[in-house]
Amino acid sequence: MQLEIMDTTLRDGEQTEGVAFSKQEKLAIAKKLLNLGIHRIEVASAGTTKEEFDAVSSICRWAKKNNYLKNIEVLAFINKKSIDWIYESGCRTANLLCKGSLRHAKEQLGKTKKQHLEDVKKIIKYAGSKDIDVNLYLEDWSNGMKESKDFIYYMLDGLQNSDIKRIMLPDTLGVLSPEQTYSFIKEIKEKFPGKYDFHAHNDYGLATANTIHAVLAGIDGVHATINSLGERTGNASLIEIAVVLKDIYNIDLGFEESKYQEMSDLVAGLSGKKPSYNVPIIGKNVKTQTCGVHADGDQKANLYKTPLTSPGRFSKEKIKYALGKNVGKASIEMNLKDLGIELSSKQIKILRDEVAEIGQKKEQITQPDLLFLIADLFEQPEMVPFKILDCIIKTEINGERSAYVKIDYKGNIMKQKAKGDGGYDAAMNSIKKMLSKKGIEPPKLLDYNVTIPPGGETSALTLASIGWKYNNRKMQSHGIETDQTFAALKATEKILNLILRNGNEYIKK
Repeated sequence: MQLEIMDTTLRDGEQTEGVAFSKQEKLAIAKKLLNLGIHRIEVASAGTTKEEFDAVSSICRWAKKNNYLKNIEVLAFINKKSIDWIYESGCRTANLLCKGSLRHAKEQLGKTKKQHLEDVKKIIKYAGSKDIDVNLYLEDWSNGMKESKDFIYYMLDGLQNSDIKRIMLPDTLGVLSPEQTYSFIKEIKEKFPGKYDFHAHNDYGLATANTIHAVLAGIDGVHATINSLGERTGNASLIEIAVVLKDIYNIDLGFEESKYQEMSDLVAGLSGKKPSYNVPIIGKNVKTQTCGVHADGDQKANLYKTPLTSPGRFSKEKIKYALGKNVGKASIEMNLKDLGIELSSKQIKILRDEVAEIGQKKEQITQPDLLFLIADLFEQPEMVPFKILDCIIKTEINGERSAYVKIDYKGNIMKQKAKGDGGYDAAMNSIKKMLSKKGIEPPKLLDYNVTIPPGGETSALTLASIGWKYNNRKMQSHGIETDQTFAALKATEKILNLILRNGNEYIKK
């Protein structure tokens, strides 16, 4: 079976509240999706803004030049204007939105089933006159199968001789169970043989499960989005579907899974909607074990590793062992090994108890934090070769933003002033100038998040969480302060110590 995936991140995904991709962003995402190996992409709804028209035209020009035009699709409506819009944009495939339930036809369109069918046939014929291929959505098909099956049968029977490439069956409101999905698709394909797609929504959290059951029922294509973007609770996750089919059902779609993380990060960055930390496959916690028992099992025989945690798969780092209240001896030892640090059994116990106590207070602990804890607990200042001794930041609304920073690097006191776009940027520029004098290249900042606890107190502690990349390795550091800039500088101090400390020099017991 040749299963097709149609990605609708740029159409249904953009119906996520607060998401609006620019022309350049849509083109960038479209290129990435097609280069990933996705079979078809739905890039817009016809008849919207001039900016949307320009975006679709740009995608189609690129697609035509690179032999991808047949892979580009646009949502159309039952009017000639939307078909003209698609034709003029350069796209040659229309996904025609029709009704899949009697209630929708009567209450929303005010049409009988006969009137609706005739309207649909006219638009299909008109699209054909412009050499536009037509796929047909039966909107609210899932409720139609539940409440007005005769309407769906009437539509499918009446369209059998129409020039349609495929019928698309949407669970528009995400109301189906996996069992219903399987049963309804089997029924449709047996009664009306043809090519069909399934389009899931995640209102009950079943979008991926329903999509998998559609595949098992013999569906020809499924729809999905990157990061589950979409109306209300979103669509099925393209990456989840691809990995589940490959790992559990031995159906390899042939996508380059090493690009999944990059694809997810791109869409997250451009949409402003970041996936939760515990989202399967691409969540930040996918390769993080918190329980000490798991760390112990992996240390002894990789007892808690799965295909999802294989090092390098999906362009992710190797598995991490979290440092919190549930930390065990093995978790501490695995992190120390990663840092290139040796401690005695007694020191490891002391360090584990300290980490557990900090974790009990719900504070986040990262590998860079371990260096500071070791330095404090065991009086080993070599763990912290870099210290920010002073920082004075000057910020004017319509003027200069600058920072004076004083550091201690391995006993050498250094001072530097620099300008920047803001206080933290200016301070970082000062630090970079000082490190460059020592031939040190700082890490690249990937992600910057500031968290302030609810309550509205201006004196509340601020948590700065910063993601970094250094020598192709991604790392995280945290800093806590009442001032968010100084919280970020604490996080910076921690990551620089992790990098500057020579990981091959083990601490003697």
